[in-house]
Amino acid sequence: MNEVEITQFTQFYYPELKDLLLKFLTLVTTVFTLSMVFAEKFVIGNQRFSSKHTPILLSWILFFFAIAAGGYALYQLFIAAEIAHGEVIYKYNMDLKDLVRSVYRYSDIGGLSFGFGLIGLAISAFVKLLTVKKVKME
Repeated sequence: MNEVEITQFTQFYYPELKDLLLKFLTLVTTVFTLSMVFAEKFVIGNQRFSSKHTPILLSWILFFFAIAAGGYALYQLFIAAEIAHGEVIYKYNMDLKDLVRSVYRYSDIGGLSFGFGLIGLAISAFVKLLTVKKVKME
């Protein structure tokens, strides 16, 4: 990378991506925690886990993957900033552009995992609503 690209990375891409990833991780961990705390009241009820609880379990797994991918993207961003700054503690065999691409890749994986996790959470809530309506109608 040339000097202009490094300056552009350090002045724009790094702060924006860092802020975006931190907010994303805060959002995902909050939704993940709240879904676990309120799962008993709103989704699972007083029943044991069964096949109809599969969507919420898959949601939690996807939320976990979203947190892991977002955290890894943040770590990759740190390494990219370290390389751009010129003070490399460890020898990395990656170019700055490759690291930034890796940040975007893992951010996308985390975002997709979070989105599918939200869909699974909505499906599990709908399953609970349909189950409650059937019980009340009978």
